[in-house]
Amino acid sequence: MKLKLPPFLAIRYAKAGDEIRQIEFPGYQVEGTFAKWTGDVGSGLVFVPDKVALPHVHLLAKKPNRDMDGMQIIVSPFDEVPTSDLDLSQEEWFYPSESSIDVILAHQLSAKVVESWRGAFSYLQEDEARGIVGLRPPQIGALHAIQAHWSVDSGVATVVMPTGTGKTDTMIAAAVSSICERVLVVVPTDALRTQIAEKFLTLGVLRLEGAKLLRDSASYPIVGTLKHTPATAEDAEKFFGACNVVIITSGIAARCQPAVRERIAELCL
Repeated sequence: MKLKLPPFLAIRYAKAGDEIRQIEFPGYQVEGTFAKWTGDVGSGLVFVPDKVALPHVHLLAKKPNRDMDGMQIIVSPFDEVPTSDLDLSQEEWFYPSESSIDVILAHQLSAKVVESWRGAFSYLQEDEARGIVGLRPPQIGALHAIQAHWSVDSGVATVVMPTGTGKTDTMIAAAVSSICERVLVVVPTDALRTQIAEKFLTLGVLRLEGAKLLRDSASYPIVGTLKHTPATAEDAEKFFGACNVVIITSGIAARCQPAVRERIAELCL
């Protein structure tokens, strides 16, 4: 039997709608066997992968009320053992606790992500006829244009790309290939903020199945989404300092006090 699982988060912070997340490993499909299971933390099902090296997955009827000793748990009640393949890719893992911004900053986790990007990116063009997953010609052209600009000037530049050529993947590739310490993405709507955040979280085309654009050793970025205006420059520094990418709406950017906007600009140079 096949089981599709959701991505597992290494960092998961949420406060009043503001979020910071990082994927530890992406969603994947595994083959194995289901069985009924009862333990100290509850009852439900256990999925035992055919590959011994992979961890067991527990599907519990309700959230555990104590530590699970590293068990991988999805809260999703099932009365009976499934008899066909199961897709849980849209579910969420159960996490016993949330991450702390102070811990993220203390361990310099965002800097470690950036360091993992050094020398990890390849300018590989897609070739459907040969089954090569890569970047489209407009994306590669845009990346070279960005690199050319940044090599001689730190000022503002505008990159224009036709509709449907993959602007978000180009932004992701630019951040990784240029080893950007921190990137600010300003979008017009809440829906676009969510869409782009999810794309950055997964690294888009860079991590598609079969893609050779990025070494396996390259970490996923720490992605923050702001739904509230930082009250002070110190608040902005704390949130942005924990992230590699922050996505906000233009409305939030406009409501920031001048000192806050100035600090954000300094953090995202």
